[in-house]
Amino acid sequence: MRNSHAIPALFALVCLAVCTVFGAPEARKTTITAKRASFDYKGSIAEFVGDVVVVDPEVTMNSDKLTVFFDGSNDVRSVTAVGNVRLRYQGKTATCEKAVYIAREGYIAMTGDAKIQDAKDAIIGNVIQIWIRDEKMTVEPGRLIIYPEEGEKKTPLLKAPGGSGGR
Repeated sequence: MRNSHAIPALFALVCLAVCTVFGAPEARKTTITAKRASFDYKGSIAEFVGDVVVVDPEVTMNSDKLTVFFDGSNDVRSVTAVGNVRLRYQGKTATCEKAVYIAREGYIAMTGDAKIQDAKDAIIGNVIQIWIRDEKMTVEPGRLIIYPEEGEKKTPLLKAPGGSGGR
């Protein structure tokens, strides 16, 4: 019988990647580079356009455009990545055309050929919605591809290593 922890590691990829990059403690260093960066201090918005790369000690994210909305301080309210979005975390990859993260709700929406993959296993759909705190996911239309485990135990696809999917 298939190990019931196959799906949790995929969920962990997205949850931990977003929480790591955009909810990182002060001791962590996150670097965002792009062809152009603009900052609207009055509107509390930062926008990065062209070959956007977000590098954190645990995750890397690429997109064509990244917009970060702050809540009047350095706390992130929401993040929108558009165009060729790719997240890489601990050997797992998530891709889509648009990803939106709403910090207060702990919610992520991936749209446009959305896919979360760990080695061979994958979750695929036009829309993948994730509620980090509740450790829930919906995929529309949903397609799950899993393979039997070989050798050592794999990291669960939806469960975050060492705890729950969110912070």
